[in-house]
Amino acid sequence: MYDGGDIPLEFRDAIGEFNRATDLFLGLVLALAAIIGIPANIMALRYFIGEHIEERKKIRGGRSNKHYFTTLYILISFLDLLTSLTSFPVMAVLFNERTKGLYDTKIFCAVWAVIWEIIPEYSVFLVGFLAFSRLYSIYRTSNKLRYWCIKYVVFLYLAILISCKVTAPFAYVLDNPINETSFFNSSTVKFNQHSCYCFVNTRKINQAIWEVYAISTTVLNVVPLPLILSTCVFTVHKIKKSINKGRSMAADTTKQYNASVTVVIVTTIYIVYNIPSLINYIMFSIASLLGGNEYFKIYGNETLYWYAWVFTTIVTTCLNAATNPIVYFCRMEGFRRFVSSLELPKTPGSTITRSARKNSAGGANSRVLASPVSIMEAQRLDPDNSNRTDKTSL
Repeated sequence: MYDGGDIPLEFRDAIGEFNRATDLFLGLVLALAAIIGIPANIMALRYFIGEHIEERKKIRGGRSNKHYFTTLYILISFLDLLTSLTSFPVMAVLFNERTKGLYDTKIFCAVWAVIWEIIPEYSVFLVGFLAFSRLYSIYRTSNKLRYWCIKYVVFLYLAILISCKVTAPFAYVLDNPINETSFFNSSTVKFNQHSCYCFVNTRKINQAIWEVYAISTTVLNVVPLPLILSTCVFTVHKIKKSINKGRSMAADTTKQYNASVTVVIVTTIYIVYNIPSLINYIMFSIASLLGGNEYFKIYGNETLYWYAWVFTTIVTTCLNAATNPIVYFCRMEGFRRFVSSLELPKTPGSTITRSARKNSAGGANSRVLASPVSIMEAQRLDPDNSNRTDKTSL
């Protein structure tokens, strides 16, 4: 991403200023996504952890596809929850005329920047891993998926991703005297007004590192999307083929079919939300390779300069995080039962209302079994009728 320095004179008129109404609209979209995403992903996380524990007790050290996929859904739900929780600083920037807000604290700016360097790329990896695992389970119905794939592949990739994202800034710190730079200074971690968030400013470290960073980021975000799409196509083809031939895909055809459709829906929604990001990263890579003022030639208008990054990186990611639990609710019967079993806080008024409804539905016997509270309430509302009722019942 461009470091937000001075805009060349020839591009200033075209870029102009950010639109206040658009900022407020995007802020409201992020607020809505957070309102839905935070509680929904907490419920999804609780549900999948419970399913994971229950399935682990059943298999007792053995292998189970349900155990495998539940673990992946736990990771996705946790990442979606983290996405929703960390969207508030960007929301505040959009609502407050693009002032720094929380990003004015250098430590917070640096930590947030590293987290959001990891979230998009790890998200596409998890979705791709989920899609490929489901495709493999369909074609290899007799084989159980190996849990060590998650232990080593998924978590190893996360470790590599974290190390790659912090290596360049720390290398820059080590190569410079401590009194000249630090990891939290304005050179390595920077708040960018036109993107509304902080980012690791590799361009200030070294031009070659910046180019490698731009290309690698684009590859990690863009290349998996066509592969995931092709996986979805093969999965749908296999499902249709099995249905047409009337053969079961596994021991339990219905569950296998529903699980496969759910994965296809989750991955398809992810691809749709990330198409704008794919286009943006391709433009960013081109600008990075060409150098000079090519960034402003590509992003040199008001819409792209002020909204390309915040929309494709933050808004679409948060909307995706809020959509996933809705898909779980619509597609997973167990999750619906779990949500319906959650008890809402009870108030005295609601208890009296339920008791009154129960008594009123009881017919003639309700006059005998009515609680003192409901009798007193009836006398207060209609003293003449209640008195007649009491005399009749006696």
